[in-house]
Amino acid sequence: MSMRPPPQSEMSELLVNVPQMQRDLQRAREDNAYLRALLKQQNAGAPPSRDSVKKPRAKDAAATNSDADFDRALAGRQARLDSAARSSGTLAASLELKSANDRVAQLERQLLDAEETICHLKAEKLAARRDVERLSAARERRGTNRREDTEEQRRLVLELEIRLAEQKQAHALEQEQRMAVIRDQEQELKTLRIQLEEKTKQYKELRQRHMDLLELDDQVVPQQSVASGVSQFSIYGEESDEDDEANVVNVVKPQRNKVGRARAPADADSISPKWQEEL
Repeated sequence: MSMRPPPQSEMSELLVNVPQMQRDLQRAREDNAYLRALLKQQNAGAPPSRDSVKKPRAKDAAATNSDADFDRALAGRQARLDSAARSSGTLAASLELKSANDRVAQLERQLLDAEETICHLKAEKLAARRDVERLSAARERRGTNRREDTEEQRRLVLELEIRLAEQKQAHALEQEQRMAVIRDQEQELKTLRIQLEEKTKQYKELRQRHMDLLELDDQVVPQQSVASGVSQFSIYGEESDEDDEANVVNVVKPQRNKVGRARAPADADSISPKWQEEL
């Protein structure tokens, strides 16, 4: 049968009265021991009197009655003390049970709090583990992507190096071809310069001859009226000696100005076809 704890007011009252009840019980036990010792002394050390000798039966009856009354009083006191002890023991047991129940309830609450804390810690640990796994997976993906990017960059660098080498080779070949063309052009230019110098020299010589012929013609013309036959013969003889100079004289007719001097040809078109072929 379960024992219900007393109400709060009774519990507080019992808590206040327990020390007093314990003191009363101790005092009652001391009084009981003192009375028992006194009774033993009276029964053992008191000498019989004449009245007791003369009337033993009456005295024995009175003693018996007094002993019975004392025993009854002592039994009642002992019963009260035992009842007080039982009540105090019951109260103490109730208090201990209440304290134990409170302690158990407190421990249960602490256990629930601890279990809840453990659950929270397990959840945090699981979340942290998931975060670690996610970060590890992300790092592995980044590492894989980085390796792929590195390989792609290396491939691109290799391809660019190959292209650069090919372009360098093509550029060197093209440059060599251009240098060959330039050398050929330089050689041709040198040849043309040499030919130009030769043609220029020939042109200067022919021009000088032409100028000499013009001067000679200027000197011969005033004498034509006097000695036309001799002059024409000399001119024709000169033409027969040098065909080129005669052709130049026949093609380019000297023109006289107001002063009477001949004028040189204006451009190179007035030169003879033979001279043009040489050029």
